[in-house]
Amino acid sequence: MQDTFLKAFGALGGYDSARSLSTWLFTIATRVAISHGRRRFEISVAAPSELSPGVVNEPALRMSRQEEHDNIWDQARDVLPDSQFAVLWLKYAEEMPVNQIAEIIGHSQSNVKVMLHRGRKRLAQCSEMQYHAEGAKATRRAPIKDEANYVG
Repeated sequence: MQDTFLKAFGALGGYDSARSLSTWLFTIATRVAISHGRRRFEISVAAPSELSPGVVNEPALRMSRQEEHDNIWDQARDVLPDSQFAVLWLKYAEEMPVNQIAEIIGHSQSNVKVMLHRGRKRLAQCSEMQYHAEGAKATRRAPIKDEANYVG
């Protein structure tokens, strides 16, 4: 985070005020992260704000949803390439529009949409394989298509 703000401060003269400040900062942050190698993102989650007010008071349910939310992002981090994970993170965790994500990662909007589609599809396949694997541990089963590529 510090590196991002230091680089942003150093490049403040190059900031185009016609563009969004958050997009500019995310672009710098993305480039800083890439320059540090294939480092993993730390995820902070605000699940209680996603719950309805009546449900927030139920600690067991809140905890269960928090764990479920964390597991999805952990699985995404494990099975997706960093670029797909970053695009999904920006879209769903940061709630950014596709055009802003495209600007941050330096790809076309069409490419971002394809990355989102492929990332969601891959997560769905891995979740399905995990569900089948956990449900059939005691019995042998036929392999699921593309199971050889499953990283989990």
